[in-house]
Amino acid sequence: MLYWGVRLALGLLFRLRLEGEAVPGGPVIVVCNHLTAFDPPTLGALMRRPAWYMAKEELFATPGFGWLIRQVHAYPVRRGRPDRRSLRTSLTVLRAGGMLILFPEGHRSETGELQELRRGAAYLARKTGCAIVPVGLVGKYRWRHLVTFQVGPAFTIPPELSLDEASAMIRTAIQRQIAVNHARHPASVAGTAEKV
Repeated sequence: MLYWGVRLALGLLFRLRLEGEAVPGGPVIVVCNHLTAFDPPTLGALMRRPAWYMAKEELFATPGFGWLIRQVHAYPVRRGRPDRRSLRTSLTVLRAGGMLILFPEGHRSETGELQELRRGAAYLARKTGCAIVPVGLVGKYRWRHLVTFQVGPAFTIPPELSLDEASAMIRTAIQRQIAVNHARHPASVAGTAEKV
């Protein structure tokens, strides 16, 4: 009910599109650039299978809201330092064949430009051998404005790569999908730096 409620509400507010490649089955990490607070629920609502998310632990301290986001598979992460608890939860999700959605910049971009990535996504992908699916988000969350998520082809991280090299590989893949999205929807580019 929550899933369909979120999808219906967001679909009424914005013009949402998920384009590009199909997300494969099995364990997968979906990685996307991060522009606004709407990004996680919107991308999750557009997916055709259940997703799990990391969310900053401060959100879980809000009465009622913490319970709500747990119902849609969010779990807390401490930002700014390694969080073994959230990493263990992520590994459990992936080893059970689940789909994890990550925004590996770690926080919303102030400029709309893709920032350097945290190494968590690279670590999880290398640890599990699961597929990475890059997504490039373009658009602004305003009444009936177009917001598009461009899904790129899945890939895996070669085990010989360092975490920094793997993170750079993931960043390049996200950047490529952002560029594809810009080319497909040039009218939406002006809204990519908007913060909510």
